[in-house]
Amino acid sequence: MAKWIRSAVLLTVILQSGCVAHHQTQPAVDGRLTNSAGQPVQGAEITLNSNASPVSTVSDRDGFFSFPDKYEWTFFLPIGPMDWIYRSALHISAEGNSYEVELGGRLGGVHAADGEAYRVTCSLPDASHSIPKAGICQPGSE
Repeated sequence: MAKWIRSAVLLTVILQSGCVAHHQTQPAVDGRLTNSAGQPVQGAEITLNSNASPVSTVSDRDGFFSFPDKYEWTFFLPIGPMDWIYRSALHISAEGNSYEVELGGRLGGVHAADGEAYRVTCSLPDASHSIPKAGICQPGSE
């Protein structure tokens, strides 16, 4: 009986000390992919890399794609100051080429990325041109 009580007290202390958190590990991302002429790119494979496991989708006939946000339970032991690094990037494979697109990142506590969402408009460069230095994806409203 005493062992059960000690276990219950220890579990209560851990749960109330902020060691268990339900936090966002993958941002919500949606966007549209077009070619340099502004036409939708259908069937492009798009992979979202974030703090969660990578997930992939394919652009639809109108060039649209989306990823839902993802939350996970995490157990951690806070010893001293704690900052987590959050990073999100897209890998786009279309028309025989591959592109890497940084969406953003942040340094902060366990809930620093909560509510993170991106809406982007991506335009693939002509095959004869190099990738623009500003990137192929820009914040968008579509």
